[in-house]
Amino acid sequence: MDENTTEHKEVRRIGGPKNPKDIQEARIMRLYRRQLEGLPALQLVLDHAAKEQVGRATAFRDWKAVQALNREDFDRERDEMASRIFSMRSRLFNSAVKRGQMQTAANVLDSLARMVGCDQPEESSTLPEIHVKIEKPE
Repeated sequence: MDENTTEHKEVRRIGGPKNPKDIQEARIMRLYRRQLEGLPALQLVLDHAAKEQVGRATAFRDWKAVQALNREDFDRERDEMASRIFSMRSRLFNSAVKRGQMQTAANVLDSLARMVGCDQPEESSTLPEIHVKIEKPE
């Protein structure tokens, strides 16, 4: 090489070239779909790092992006989710009673009462109390 030539030297990143946004988004969407498999978060992230052949730091950045998507989804569909959760709980209650699983049915009833709001002590203290006394006729 001649000292007088003006060749541009290519600057390389440590760890390879940076991924374009569309590759990153596709990787994040794959992790978003996999979160419904029921695995703990750490195991999901480590499996994601192994499957996508990325480092742990990149996998954890992808997981943070998935959490942001979950928050956004929940904020957008909060009203619709409440009705779906209520119907799922009522179906669970009916099937638990049908199978004789009374402890499960009691837990579901407690959660339904909390969701409806009739199990809150501050609201029940404002309601009037009714006392019934039955006396024997003379």
